[in-house]
Amino acid sequence: MKFFLFTHLAADGIRRNGALYLPYCLMSSVMIMMFYILNYLQNAPWLDSVRGGNTIAPFLGFGVIVIVIFSVVLLFYANTFITRRRLREMGLYHVLGMGKADLIQLMLWENVFTTVASLAGGLLLGVVLSKAAEVFLQRLVKVSFDFSLMADHKVILQTLLVYVIVFIVLMGINFIRLAKSNPMELLKADKTGDKPPRGNALFALLGILILAGAYAIAISLKNPVDAALWFFVAVIMVIIATYLLFVSGSVVLCRILKKNKKYYYHPKHFVAVSQMVYRMKRNGAGLASICILATMVLVTTASTCSLYIGEEDCVRVQYPQEIKITARYNYSDYNIDTELLHTSLPKVREAADTYCPERTNGFEQFQTYSCITDGVFYIDSTHIEQAPKEDDRYLYFIPTETYNQMTEENRVLADDECMVLYQPNTGEERRIGTAFTISGGKPMQIKDTLPYTVIDKNIKNQYDGFITVIMVVMNDVMDYLIPVYEANMQNGDNSSVLLYSYAFDMEGTDDEKLAVNNRIAQALYEKQEMLLGQDTDYDGSFYYTTRCRAEAASSFYTDYAILFFLGILLSIVFLVGAVLIIYYKQYSEGLEDRARFTIMQKVGMTDKEIRSTVNTQVFIVFLSPLLLAGVHLTFAFPFIWKILQVFNFFNLPLIIGTTVISFAVYGVFYGIVYNMTAKVYYHLIRR
Repeated sequence: MKFFLFTHLAADGIRRNGALYLPYCLMSSVMIMMFYILNYLQNAPWLDSVRGGNTIAPFLGFGVIVIVIFSVVLLFYANTFITRRRLREMGLYHVLGMGKADLIQLMLWENVFTTVASLAGGLLLGVVLSKAAEVFLQRLVKVSFDFSLMADHKVILQTLLVYVIVFIVLMGINFIRLAKSNPMELLKADKTGDKPPRGNALFALLGILILAGAYAIAISLKNPVDAALWFFVAVIMVIIATYLLFVSGSVVLCRILKKNKKYYYHPKHFVAVSQMVYRMKRNGAGLASICILATMVLVTTASTCSLYIGEEDCVRVQYPQEIKITARYNYSDYNIDTELLHTSLPKVREAADTYCPERTNGFEQFQTYSCITDGVFYIDSTHIEQAPKEDDRYLYFIPTETYNQMTEENRVLADDECMVLYQPNTGEERRIGTAFTISGGKPMQIKDTLPYTVIDKNIKNQYDGFITVIMVVMNDVMDYLIPVYEANMQNGDNSSVLLYSYAFDMEGTDDEKLAVNNRIAQALYEKQEMLLGQDTDYDGSFYYTTRCRAEAASSFYTDYAILFFLGILLSIVFLVGAVLIIYYKQYSEGLEDRARFTIMQKVGMTDKEIRSTVNTQVFIVFLSPLLLAGVHLTFAFPFIWKILQVFNFFNLPLIIGTTVISFAVYGVFYGIVYNMTAKVYYHLIRR
């Protein structure tokens, strides 16, 4: 008998409180659906056959972890809100004769019904939409797809296991909360308001200082690698500062407004400010959460969209030419094999001539690592290890012939002359002076100093966005470099690696380019074996390598496509969280403000004045997270820009455009949610 009574009461309680339970179940279903989809895709068999597919599963695994974390946080928030609203009804049942054991049983059935509904809805949506998500991902990574719909029973069991545990934990929290309450507290639980918080100016000031520190980090960092390392530190600082500002700073602001009698003693300002200052401690935490989620949506959307849209640019930055051949010389035991250098370098050109005689835009260069001290470049390991990081340099030596070909100029240099191409906006031209000198070599008079943007297409990838590059142009590179290295070796200095590379473009399909690259690689491997002979003590100090843009492009496309895909899914999760918090906040405040507005109506406040007050309060409260999110995004932009450079993304106009569009789209969405929740709030206070 009790079984039917409790199940009936539980079902009736859920029905009567549909405005509370429906958003909860919908949000839970979306989280479960996302978890199922990501797990389903992570185990998709076609990933093994996709070039670069081995990187997709780890990315999806990271997404699964993020989904679980946000599921727990948002479910806990929603569960706490619902329990708070339901405690009064539980208190009434207790007064009517139900013991706490009966109330726990009633709450148990309510949780069972909502859990079953959430799991059923989430799994159904997951199974149905998983195929659509799979097809979308396959289109992004440019592979063929089929339309067969199949439920993965293993993934279903994993989903059930994870979320049943989550719901059991939430259920246990509810039971503990109910067991610790007494009947009178239960009966007036939803009438218990928060005490007016004190405006803590110290915490507000601390929030401003922490936020200023985070912004300063974002602006001051120049190195993309450092930016990536400091990004999470700055994120934590911004989160802490945002909560301090909304919880304490907003109260301080409200109290300042109250002291402004001209502003405060106005009908719509009086009500709005007095109510906000009364409940801002709890509201502030919700608003801070909305602001943080909005910032996460904007940063995620702007960065992943930029990478996906600009993936072709990223590939061309990393691979300016279709094929690149490199010969590496690592001088060990303080010896330099001059004969090997002169013998091996022509093999690179010979292979290119043989297998791709119709090549275009040939680009020849020598590269070595160095450091600069007092205008002198040192290439030995001792100086490089002892030099500060900011003195480290990559040196690129380009023959005059190559420079003239790329710039369509007709430069002529004497044996003791060179040209220096420097990285703009670094002050490098001032450090070099009027003569270019490598330790162990003769000084070269600098005939001209130019920014390397004159051949930007060919060398942007070489400095990877974070290492300053000095490019030196001279007539015969080898005649200059070999004596330099020999001098350093004679002085007992273990010099840095010397790389010779030759890159070129070619016409044809990707398969044809891959075929040429493979033939060149095979030919050079055979030449390498012949040059080195049967030396069993070979330590890898010399070898050939080849790179092909067509071969690497698919891997690039796969990585950026999965980042874009994850960005979309995680943005949906963040949006769901923001909408849920906004809805419950408006619903809670509407119920709490109903009695206050009823009293105000009785003392003469008109319906028009009530609506004006509501609009003012809701507008101020919900505009503040969007505005602060925009400020966060503005100061996070230098971080985003530098981190994207690690991914070989250098299209500044594109990232600016996607950031602005992301904020505009989110602003429209936020306005729609604001308008809908404002109506909910107004409807509640008018009931």
